Amino acid sequence: MYLVEFSVASGNPTLAGYQSVVRELVYPQIFNIEADPKEQVNQSSHVGSWVQWPYWELIEAYQDSMEEHPNPPAVSLTGIKSE
Repeated sequence: MYLVEFSVASGNPTLAGYQSVVRELVYPQIFNIEADPKEQVNQSSHVGSWVQWPYWELIEAYQDSMEEHPNPPAVSLTGIKSE
């Protein structure tokens, strides 16, 4: 399941040779990689829509756990304290 789409953009290339654009999708793209390993047929509109329910349950549980147990502050590698 993909919630964002990466595509090559026209314009000045980066050091790696490509410039990419990240686009958030309104509906996730869902692929059956067992039956379609090249990910050519998006299943989200019919067969794959059941996958979204357990996915969002996992995301909600993760977000709830982050509220209860937040990540510790990041370590400063420069010695500068951020407030």
